[in-house]
Parts: sequence; structure tokens; C-alpha cells
Amino acid sequence: MATPLKSANTIDFSASNPGLMTGLNPPSMPAASDEQQNLRYHFISRLQSSLELEEIMAQFQETLAEFVKTRGQRYLNEAQRIQLMQGRTGSHSCGYRLMTRQDFLGELVFYRNTRFTDSDLETIESALSALLCPLRNSLLYRQALTASVTDPLTGAGNRAGLNVTLNREIKLAKRYRHALSVLLIDIDKFKAINDNHGHSAGDESLKILVRAIAEISRNTDACYRYGGEEFVVVLNRTDQEGALIIAERLRQHIETMDFQVKGIPLKLTVSIGIASYREEDNADSLFNRADKALYQIKHLGGNRVTTLPDCVATEHSG
Repeated sequence: MATPLKSANTIDFSASNPGLMTGLNPPSMPAASDEQQNLRYHFISRLQSSLELEEIMAQFQETLAEFVKTRGQRYLNEAQRIQLMQGRTGSHSCGYRLMTRQDFLGELVFYRNTRFTDSDLETIESALSALLCPLRNSLLYRQALTASVTDPLTGAGNRAGLNVTLNREIKLAKRYRHALSVLLIDIDKFKAINDNHGHSAGDESLKILVRAIAEISRNTDACYRYGGEEFVVVLNRTDQEGALIIAERLRQHIETMDFQVKGIPLKLTVSIGIASYREEDNADSLFNRADKALYQIKHLGGNRVTTLPDCVATEHSG
């Protein structure tokens, strides 16, 4: 069986063979064959069209499929909280930790149901050499973009970041027929917290909510402050049933939390509207269904989870 991710090959492209970064071998290294050179330039030309990580990895997977058949690939970068799965896993895998002299760029594992041959691995490694520069540029771009789309109070994404993510995830859902859901979360009676305990208590409540969302959500789920006390969580590869489970788990977790602001104990409850992706959806239509579901909950008094159109709901029974 090929190397699993937990014992993956580590490729330091700058230290062991700096020529791999450009597709050219240095004088001290054996010259790459014409086939390897052509392969690298083929990948380089395909991977220069975008700075979006998801698009680069999709292009990489599609181009690699012309040379090595795989069922899927998983990219993991814990430093940036990225876990990107494309395709499916299989009974055999080969994994690589990608490093340059300046950076650790993450881990990439490939899956299929038959064993990877030595020739397959050699082809994959040549292809990875062409991925390094586009991947590094994409991660730097992503870091800069993240800084510009972060809410300074809570550390969640801001509304501009939500627009970028939601449009990107809908594009991926259409392309790969993945499930996608959004949660629209509103703190119940938030005005009363501000009126009775001051705006510092309100600010602390917002921060606590974001921390609670992070505790319950997966690394791949993204949280955004939409406005005021409203937050959106984007759940990729999650259908309506899964979204209901996550939302209810989050609602219960927040309801049972105890926290204090300046020695004053406070309790929070939230209302969560859910919408799941349909083929005809765009970002506006998907969000608007979640908003309508949330409106119904608030009309009923809050502290519930619901989704349209069938209004499947859960609520506190105590």
C-alpha cells in the first residue's frame, strides 16, 4: 500500500532540489528527462490562471488525471485552517508534506483503489514540483484576503468575506454536485443585554458566540459576522439533515454555557435559520431562504432551529 498521510513523504523542494521549483534541475542534479520537463511545463501552464486555492487544486487534479488515475485528493494546511477534499477516498493512498526553504505549504494526499506504482509516484512528484509556486502564491493571497475580510471585534469573517466564500462554495457545489448548507444565527434578545448590562457585555457575548461556533464546527466550516448580532456559518459538503444536526448541537451548546461579564452572570440563547443548496440557487436565494427561516423562529419567540420549506424544527422543551 502506498504511504498514508500520517507517514507521508516530506519533499523539501528548495533544499533537496531547487530546480524543481521551476521545472529545471541544477547542475549538481541529474538532468530531468524530456518527458519530465514537458510534464512540469504542462502543469505550470495550467496552474497560472488563478490565485484561488480551490481553483488551483481543481486544475491540478484534472491535469494530473491525464497522467495518473486517482479517485480524489485531500489538501490540509492546519496553519490556515484549510482542509480541501476533491473527489473520493480509496483503499490506497500516497501523501506528501510540501516544504520550501521559507515555508511549510501543507500536506497533499492522493487516493485510489489500486496500488500506486513507482512510475505513478515519480509522475506525481514531478507534477508537485510545478504546483509549489502557484500554491505558495495562492496561500499568500489567501492570507492577505483573510486580513481584509475579518471582523476586528470577534475575529470572524466579515460581510465581504461571506460574499466571496458563499459564491465560491456555490460554484464548487455546482461543479462537483456537492451538498452545501448555510446557518443564519441570531442572538436572542440581544438588545436587552446591551440595555441592561452595557455594550461591553454585548461585545463579550458576540465574542463568546464566535468561540462557541468554533468549538462545535469543523475546520472546514467558515463563520462570518453578517451584521449586529447575526452570524452566518457556511457548511460545505453538508446536506439539510446534517445541517440540522450541527445547528441543534450548536444551539444546545450555547444555551448551556455559563459566562460572566464584570462579575455578572449572563445566559445566551440563539435562533438558527437553515438553507441547503438547490441547483437553481445563487448566493442571494440561498441566503434569503435561511433568512426567512430565521424570521419564522423569531416570530415564535426564538431559541429554535428550523429550515424551509418544510419547516423541520427543533426547540428547547424546558
